[in-house]
Amino acid sequence: MENVYGAKGNKEVVFCLKCLMKRGVNPIIFFYWRLWHNFRYTLPIEKHYFSLYMMKTILLSFLLFSSSLVNTQGGDLISEISNQFRLGNAKEIAKYLSSTVNLSLMNTENVYSKVQAEIILSNFFKNNQPRTSEILHRLDNNPNYQHAVILLGTANGDYRIAYSLKGTSDELQLIEIRIEETIK
Repeated sequence: MENVYGAKGNKEVVFCLKCLMKRGVNPIIFFYWRLWHNFRYTLPIEKHYFSLYMMKTILLSFLLFSSSLVNTQGGDLISEISNQFRLGNAKEIAKYLSSTVNLSLMNTENVYSKVQAEIILSNFFKNNQPRTSEILHRLDNNPNYQHAVILLGTANGDYRIAYSLKGTSDELQLIEIRIEETIK
């Protein structure tokens, strides 16, 4: 027999988290469903308005919770730079360069200014038209330092490019780029 608030009898159903997970039920979604189900019948006055209000509140809290899990840096910087290498776009890569860059191209290693490094990268892309890029290794668990190794396929062969980003979590800058020809 159903009472005024919608509960059936005096029996309370207890759900075990292990049992739910065995049945493939997502515990977070189940939690929000139970929260809505329990609170929608608490106020007998304006029950319809209250249930809509609770649904909106639960949905909003779920969205806020899930958005907090997203990387707050605004995107994947390693993938973005890798994509710019694939496109051969030295001008876009230069936007991420620090004022001085340790640039190693084949056997030549030196510290260059941002403008000099852009020119060297531009010449490299003119001589080696990029076709593909694949991220081989990435180290991005530290918000102040990131490192990646990519394999850049060009018309003249494959190159291994390692680059490092350093700075604050708000703004990371390229401090080192190493370009080496892969040995087959």
